[in-house]
Amino acid sequence: MYHRAMTGYLAPMLLLAACTAPEVSLPDTEPTEDRDDTGYTSVLPAAEEEECPTIFHQDQLPDLRLQMTDSEWAAIQADYHAYTASWHPATFSWQLDSGGTIEMSAEVRLRGNPGFSWIGDKMQFLIAFDRDDPDARMLGLRALVLDASWYNPTILRDRLAYAHLRSLGIPAPCANNATLTVNGDYYGLFTLIERLDHEYLERVFGADAADGGLWEGGYDLDSNPETADSAALSAYLSDPSVAGQLTRSDLAANVQEWAAEAVIPQNDGYWCCSHNYYLYDHPTQGFLFLPWDLDYSFDTAPWSADPDTFYRDNDSQPHLEAVRADPEWYAAWLDALATANAAYDPEILGGWVDEWSAQTADAFAADPHTSISQGAHDDGVERLRAFVAARHGYLGGWLDCAEGDDTDHDGDGAPACQDCDDADPAIHPGATETCDRRDQDCDRWTDEDAGCDTCDEVAFDDGRFLLCAEPMTWAEADARCTAEGGALGVPATTGEWYAVVFDTYWQDEDRKSTRLNSSHTVISYAVFC
Repeated sequence: MYHRAMTGYLAPMLLLAACTAPEVSLPDTEPTEDRDDTGYTSVLPAAEEEECPTIFHQDQLPDLRLQMTDSEWAAIQADYHAYTASWHPATFSWQLDSGGTIEMSAEVRLRGNPGFSWIGDKMQFLIAFDRDDPDARMLGLRALVLDASWYNPTILRDRLAYAHLRSLGIPAPCANNATLTVNGDYYGLFTLIERLDHEYLERVFGADAADGGLWEGGYDLDSNPETADSAALSAYLSDPSVAGQLTRSDLAANVQEWAAEAVIPQNDGYWCCSHNYYLYDHPTQGFLFLPWDLDYSFDTAPWSADPDTFYRDNDSQPHLEAVRADPEWYAAWLDALATANAAYDPEILGGWVDEWSAQTADAFAADPHTSISQGAHDDGVERLRAFVAARHGYLGGWLDCAEGDDTDHDGDGAPACQDCDDADPAIHPGATETCDRRDQDCDRWTDEDAGCDTCDEVAFDDGRFLLCAEPMTWAEADARCTAEGGALGVPATTGEWYAVVFDTYWQDEDRKSTRLNSSHTVISYAVFC
């Protein structure tokens, strides 16, 4: 476990151009009250044993098409600029690799957070098949989710995260990538995601356990309104004590889900930042946390994000805080983290990154609406692959230290509590930094030595930028920018500002609550003329 704080200056530059996992040990504590005669179980369904719907298979890139009248397509674009989301009729088709076609009526609306994710030219969509006919299904599905957030340069984060969670037996939705064509014109590359609804509940829990209430963020009822028990939800939310959780939820399952989020890490869910998740009222297990909206995960947080201290907010994480405060359940939390990290195999996840980035390469390169440049995409793939390895190594040492083991496991002279990867002897405080997007010397900077290319490319508003995170003063950054053929400047538009904020936000953990206006941090930008 490594806690050294980052000191000195941070100067990102802006350049215009552009396993079988180990078993979790749980406290020997039984629920004090049953919701029905069957009691509770702490066994999550093995989601991978249930076949994902065909359209989500990983060996394909589904070719999806929408046909709409010109007026309806224009209306969707008007919705985008007006920050509204209304439904519009369309004909949906899936061009099968075999040469056949599945076609049916649908309705389409925009999805995402208008105030945050509706930036640039690329819209995101929800395609529903049951709007006119409640019984209509496309191969058993009510709807499809198409995600392509501007802050997800690889278009792989959520797909990778969901696949990892499913490998742990956590009931995460299925996902892959797909292309979308609208009225004969190629629109772009998306992550295709299974919607959390009644059909999803049937797939992961079975038909006999799919009628409970499903609340997005724990508050917005999204499925089964006829049978949802709002009083039970209120009781669960109002009593986050361990005893209360044991009464009303499968606490072991939830601890494993929270731990899996912490390991990835999911930077926008219950473990961190509170709102992107679902709560399902399972008829025998009680309330279960289900993962959702994972496109702001992995390298959006530091690889050294401490599972206990990175994000602490008692108001928004009371159930997890109660677990951390209970000695027996804190031990279970550490075991769950170890389980999730053991399955967080850099070779497996890195192999998925390589395979899926190759699978989507041509579709990304041809995408006419993405605000992500080719350079930003390629940088993102490289960064994502390196992040998984760095995160796994860091957590191994963190877990040893948290459990009281400060042994130098890799024999490099640095014990676990000081080593940011205690399984790799080439990584330790004082090691020689190499240009591979890893932090060899454990100072929380990657590739900071002279000669390393630390710049990631970002695109916005028809501009291409390089964001270079390096410890330098304003004057040093000015000289660097001049050497690159640029000049110091600042973002000129909302899109450019967001690009800078969300690419530099986590470069220094000390700045996570103050973003770019920390009084002890100098931020500089360089803009190509």
